[in-house]
Amino acid sequence: MSLVPKIRITWPTLLTLLRFVLIPLIVFLLVKQSWGWAAVFFATAMLTDFFDGFVARKFHLTTKFGAILDGLADKFLMLSLLITFLFVPTLLPQWFVYLVLIKELIVLCAAVILLQRKYVIIIAPLKLGKFTMAAEMALFLWMILARYCGIPFYMVAVKGVALLIGLTLFGYLMMVLRLRRKHNA
Repeated sequence: MSLVPKIRITWPTLLTLLRFVLIPLIVFLLVKQSWGWAAVFFATAMLTDFFDGFVARKFHLTTKFGAILDGLADKFLMLSLLITFLFVPTLLPQWFVYLVLIKELIVLCAAVILLQRKYVIIIAPLKLGKFTMAAEMALFLWMILARYCGIPFYMVAVKGVALLIGLTLFGYLMMVLRLRRKHNA
């Protein structure tokens, strides 16, 4: 069994690749504090994330390559935003940016460790993880729009997403421990 999936380019894969193309543009616009255009292209990236999966499932175009690429696009987008938010004045508190960054790095490190130990990783994302990712992205879009339009931005939403992040991280860590126990048994 090969760890490298067969590459098959489908419409959903093209949508995912578009997200990769949008990442440097979004970062550039955030650095320039061009909040309106950053919101437009970030919302476009969010839509590609929704539609690539929707189209893949609806038209039976799911591939292992597409699933891996989609996960990588999500991580690259998230990490790019977080690193940018460390250097660009946002409405997000720094502790929140560090929390999300630490969560993303822990999940990535866990995956690398499992791969190094030759564990077969067929981990479907937790539903809570998908919901948390959507909440993070919505919060980031809201923050960008708040910077652009001057709409209110509430810290209670930041704290709610932070709670989701903690619960999701706990869920993934429990999944890794179960996988490890199963592998050692």
